[in-house]
Amino acid sequence: MKRWGFFLVLFLSGCVSVPKQAVTLSSQLNQMIRESERSQLALVDAYIAERKARANDFLNNQWFPDFMKDFTTHSGIEQKLAAANDAAAKVKLLEQFSSEAAAELQKRRSAIFDGIDALSRLLKQRLQEHYENMLMANETLTAHLEAAAKLTETREQLLKELGAPSENILPMDAINKAMDKLTEFQGKIKDAQKIVDETKTLINQGGTNGK
Repeated sequence: MKRWGFFLVLFLSGCVSVPKQAVTLSSQLNQMIRESERSQLALVDAYIAERKARANDFLNNQWFPDFMKDFTTHSGIEQKLAAANDAAAKVKLLEQFSSEAAAELQKRRSAIFDGIDALSRLLKQRLQEHYENMLMANETLTAHLEAAAKLTETREQLLKELGAPSENILPMDAINKAMDKLTEFQGKIKDAQKIVDETKTLINQGGTNGK
């Protein structure tokens, strides 16, 4: 919001006549702002999809095989199967073993994906706030600027904002660090949410880049 603070002084000038070309330019800028917002949101969706694919790969090819080795040992399934009296008893033991293993995998997957989705919502919220601020500034200029020269100068500032790199809008340093932790998370399930909470706090305290 700080970057838009200087626009507030425009309200002091009151309502004035606006050059005709300002209306057309304002409409064009609104369209450009919305299009840029849609493009950035699409990039976020692609980024999140890639992170989820990496998390899936980690879970299926690294975490779950390692977990099964430990789970097989600690559950004592091999000893239980050897001690079973008949085939029906062995089938029941295997079904229980498989069900418990699948439940652990699902809990782990849910914790990781819930964290990624939470960070996705944070990214989109920051983007939407940024572009809503740009739209508000554009509308304020259209309503209150009295000189065409000043109007053009400030419109150019908005156009520079449209061309700003994503890292100037989104806290990608903090987000990437959190995503790296989540996509290969091996800690306790309850600690996955801590990664998200710590990242939100860091971003809120540290500004746009989350530093």
